[in-house]
Amino acid sequence: MVESTLVRLKAIVDSAKHLDPSDKSEETRAKRRVEWRDFDGLRFLAEIGVESPRAGFDERNSIAKVITRDMPAWGGRPPIEQVAPDPNGAATPTTTPAAAPAPIIKPAWAQ
Repeated sequence: MVESTLVRLKAIVDSAKHLDPSDKSEETRAKRRVEWRDFDGLRFLAEIGVESPRAGFDERNSIAKVITRDMPAWGGRPPIEQVAPDPNGAATPTTTPAAAPAPIIKPAWAQ
């Protein structure tokens, strides 16, 4: 269980930081050294699945697979724009996106 969790966390860091998962250089290993707080607000690509209801709980979304840049699903995307958490609650971009992403519009049912 611990091993599979560490593998998933490594994939999340690789996806978020645009690292090659097979790169074992010291420079890349240094970029992978993170603390728990570094996962707060971290953006990465993932395939989302739905877990069936169990133990009295409704179905729920879960991470089915973390997508890293060596996978075909990455599709040649540029690095993902990261946003640094601000103590006042505002989001501050830490990188400049290659292209402006489409705005996210709140669905009518969430109003």
